Amino acid sequence: MTNEKETIAKLSDFGVAKYVYASSRYLNTTIAGTQQFMAPEVLFQTGHSTNADVWSFGMTLLNAYVGDTIFRLRGMRALNSISHFKKDAKEIIAKTLEKNTFARPDMIQLFRYTWFRDNACFERIQKLIHSQTGKYLNLPCER
Repeated sequence: MTNEKETIAKLSDFGVAKYVYASSRYLNTTIAGTQQFMAPEVLFQTGHSTNADVWSFGMTLLNAYVGDTIFRLRGMRALNSISHFKKDAKEIIAKTLEKNTFARPDMIQLFRYTWFRDNACFERIQKLIHSQTGKYLNLPCER
């Protein structure tokens, strides 16, 4: 992500994916996936919802920036020690890695940040969501 204008991120490995309605109050208790990317509530089997995916997304962003999941080793200090982080990116990653699942934003809230909207692939995300749901993410930007 050092050259954001030309970067194309592709994520895979959804072998353990499961469709869960965002409005569902059901909490999953099963563990599957890569530990370094698991939310605390998944690791400790306290029950998890779609917000666990937000944590994993944050870990993916962090890994893309620094090439490692140093958060596990050094906590939030890891974010502050990385000088090449853009302020918005650091803020977004910090919010996605909030240990309290109820304080963590959902993906719709994350897409309101200008960092996503100013990114070249936001339009692609819009098209993908529209092709799957028939809807657009017409959200006001935060800040």
